[in-house]
Amino acid sequence: MSNTWHLVQAKGWSHPWWMEDYNEEYWLNCNGGRTPKEPEDKVFEQVEADYDDLDHKKTGLFLEKSEAGWLSRSAIWYPCDYTCHDNYAERILKDTTKRLEAAGWARVRGLSDWHCERRLSADQRNWLLNQGHKVEDDE
Repeated sequence: MSNTWHLVQAKGWSHPWWMEDYNEEYWLNCNGGRTPKEPEDKVFEQVEADYDDLDHKKTGLFLEKSEAGWLSRSAIWYPCDYTCHDNYAERILKDTTKRLEAAGWARVRGLSDWHCERRLSADQRNWLLNQGHKVEDDE
């Protein structure tokens, strides 16, 4: 079922997010939370679509830089907020966290915290070391 979604940067928010027009006073986010509408809110676009089909690269899920993110087996870096790995996997990478981890992608939470379900690839190991992460020889 398609709904009308608005790409809104609400007052006080650093990034835009997809919201529904709840009523005259509130925006409704995908989790059912309400954000008060303010005259300073910026509405960038309106789209008729299912939430999963929206372009989430336009939202705060997509970051140019971050110490947290996903690292593919070939050491391609996908930066995200340290709390958004699961949403980023689903909305940006169009995959599940479970499948990414099973395939050996590394979940990096910051400079001192990363996890990989499989043994690191040589590319991943080199990338992590070059970024200043501690990598043990037996990992």
